[in-house]
Amino acid sequence: MGKRTFDELFALIDTSDLSRCWVWPGGVTKAGYGHAPGQRRNGTTNLAHRLVYAAMVRSLDPSEVLDHLCHRADECRGGDSCPHRRCVNPMHLAPTTSSANVRRSARERRTCQRGHRWTSENTRWKRSRRGHGGQIRLCRECEKIRAVADANRLYDSKWTESVFLLADRGMSQRGIARQLGISQSHISKMLTRRRTVSVQQTTVA
Repeated sequence: MGKRTFDELFALIDTSDLSRCWVWPGGVTKAGYGHAPGQRRNGTTNLAHRLVYAAMVRSLDPSEVLDHLCHRADECRGGDSCPHRRCVNPMHLAPTTSSANVRRSARERRTCQRGHRWTSENTRWKRSRRGHGGQIRLCRECEKIRAVADANRLYDSKWTESVFLLADRGMSQRGIARQLGISQSHISKMLTRRRTVSVQQTTVA
């Protein structure tokens, strides 16, 4: 028996209730979205929820993404295992831009990964380096914890020796920071401190 077509798979969905999620009965992508077999695979044209929306509502511009309004951060942590990504109910989908979709998802999360609540005082926005012009949300409490850890490492001989060794081998400060899990600013402070001590010792000699 061959693979079911898009129409055959869609026929298996109970579409009698517009308020409920229409769970895609076919395969899913690695990201957890319903996948329509036999469709074009360039870009996002093979995603089941896009095909259903285009068939029942209107065609979509390639720059548009569909936001799953049925997803709620207090009910689901999201990610690749999010069951709402398999929903193809057009009443649960809203065309938007990728950046707006990310912002809504970020607003819905009530805490950071360490459990600190997202309040205006505890939130810092930083421009993303991914080139899409968006912003990423940073937790100030987490930044304080990292700063203390970095400060402790700054005076830890084990970390200092590791930094000096890698620097002497020609590794960049960014590369050292990534390998050791220390902020690049503290790497810079360690190396500056070593140069200062070296100059002082040379002057005394």
